[in-house]
Amino acid sequence: MCNTCVASILYCIIQTNNFIFLFFLPSVTSDISCQWRAYFAYLTISAIAYSYLIQAISRLFISTFSTKYQRLITFKTHYILIIIQWFTVIIIPLPAVITKDIYYRANQLCWVPMTNIVHTSYSYIAYYAIPALSICIIYIFIYYQVKQAKKGARPLLRLIHGEKRDLQLLHISVRHLQGKHFPIIFNSVKELKLENYYVNGGFRSFNNRELAQRFPQLRSLKIFSRSIQHITKRMFEHLNQLEYLMLDGITTIENEAFFNLYHLKELNLGRNILRLDPYAFLHMNTDLLLLNESIDFQLNDEKHFCVFAQFSPSTNLKTFVKFPKNLHTCSCATRYLYRHIDKSFMSMTPNCYSNSSLYILAQEERLCYFEQRLLQCHVLPEEGITIYGKHYNVSYFYQQQVAKQRNQFTIFYRYKFYFLILLPVLIISICLIVFIIRHQKRHNGSTYKHLNRLIKRQSLTRNDNVTMDIIYHRTNGHQDLRSSTIPISTKV
Repeated sequence: MCNTCVASILYCIIQTNNFIFLFFLPSVTSDISCQWRAYFAYLTISAIAYSYLIQAISRLFISTFSTKYQRLITFKTHYILIIIQWFTVIIIPLPAVITKDIYYRANQLCWVPMTNIVHTSYSYIAYYAIPALSICIIYIFIYYQVKQAKKGARPLLRLIHGEKRDLQLLHISVRHLQGKHFPIIFNSVKELKLENYYVNGGFRSFNNRELAQRFPQLRSLKIFSRSIQHITKRMFEHLNQLEYLMLDGITTIENEAFFNLYHLKELNLGRNILRLDPYAFLHMNTDLLLLNESIDFQLNDEKHFCVFAQFSPSTNLKTFVKFPKNLHTCSCATRYLYRHIDKSFMSMTPNCYSNSSLYILAQEERLCYFEQRLLQCHVLPEEGITIYGKHYNVSYFYQQQVAKQRNQFTIFYRYKFYFLILLPVLIISICLIVFIIRHQKRHNGSTYKHLNRLIKRQSLTRNDNVTMDIIYHRTNGHQDLRSSTIPISTKV
């Protein structure tokens, strides 16, 4: 709008100037002066027309492309458009001064004569037709897009009135999804999909407390965003009513990521899982944990045994963990989870386990040393664990862990009196050694300083008929070269 105002002001100034020459300065009959007045007149006319075109383009960016290309609605983009517009309107009227079609005519404004059909046609097309048709096309396209958006909003209106039970949000442009982005409470929505397929920008996080308030009956949640690769701590804490949680594009599950999700029936971690933290599944529960699509996930006993140790491998299938089918070697974590599995679920296990012989399956507890591995874990199933046909309570493993920690300090407690006696002796010995070393360094330093002072003394030449007697401090008839007394020189 400001650009259009500037162009309009310039148009008024130029036209006022032309009428001044027409009525008050008829004596100026120069053709060159007339050509330049025509050039600036056409320049301001085209500046107004193309400024309206810039407004139309700006509205097109805001109404249609703002969600996909956010840079188009920035001030920088509009400054560039304005610069291009003025560069265009400066070039377009150049035929007015390049050609000789415009010349002075008495009692007439300096315009292209109607007899010059080519130049007149160029003026109508360049100054009026092109910007006017472009503006019409742009506004028709905007109107069409608004109509299409209105049709797309009808399902949302039906959803508000309770006709639909699922909601799908695609291409989410906001980085942090909050409750303010949902102006009403969706009491009837039970399934929600949040997706963003753009790598740069877009959906990165959400406020789970406000989301739970806007969707109080939510039971299923699916999240996919190229900007979300880590499930952080307590990311779904207030969505404790969830029964189905599907995550895609996630590479890392951090500690306590699914805190307070005790009603889950299915947890799908998608196809890109690479890292599971030691307490990734702490304070949650699920009937089915799907890792079968993450073919790049490397199952390691040292890292992941305690991660899955909390899921009790009971016959009633409290939690079934499904790994990729193409596992070549079964780790002890896999054997721990499947050791009490029902035969009807054997087809869902990896090939390395389902194809194992009965002898190996019978000896897996002795081969993997489950008891020793469980002693390293801090989270265990509350109902206890069965090893070698014997059932152990969780308190047994916790007591063993406490006893192991105490054994590390047994030697200290047993010989603590000796340690208390030796500690002062050791400190005194170190102090004496340090004192002796420092005293020896001082002693050697004073001797070196005295000798250095003697060496640096300027020697006398033979031509000097002067001799020097050095008087030293004597002790018991011997010279004391290490004395700190400055030597005394006397001329003879």
